[in-house]
Amino acid sequence: MGLKNNDKQIFVKSILEVIKSKKQEGLLPEVSDALKNISDREKTEKKAIIWSVVSLNSSQLSRIKKVIINATGVDCEIENRTDASLLGGFRVTLGDWILDASLKSDLRNIQKTLN
Repeated sequence: MGLKNNDKQIFVKSILEVIKSKKQEGLLPEVSDALKNISDREKTEKKAIIWSVVSLNSSQLSRIKKVIINATGVDCEIENRTDASLLGGFRVTLGDWILDASLKSDLRNIQKTLN
């Protein structure tokens, strides 16, 4: 997630080289569509949802946003939603990336360890 432009160019160039070396130029339309879908999905995944038991203040949200940027390389918009079932802590979703720092998750992990 969050490749830099230069990395994207290297990635696409590598794909094209493989297609050319395998003489599979007929696959270019499908590859082009797949790359467009990935690009479109990446654009929509720039919104992180931060789930917490109570609404977080701007300072807390800012600190969590820094963690998200450091972990994913994506400077995203954030939205805070409440979920009392977490018991404490928070959970972040950004596309298919998840950071679960909730008490509920910790208790579940302890239970698995004890069983």
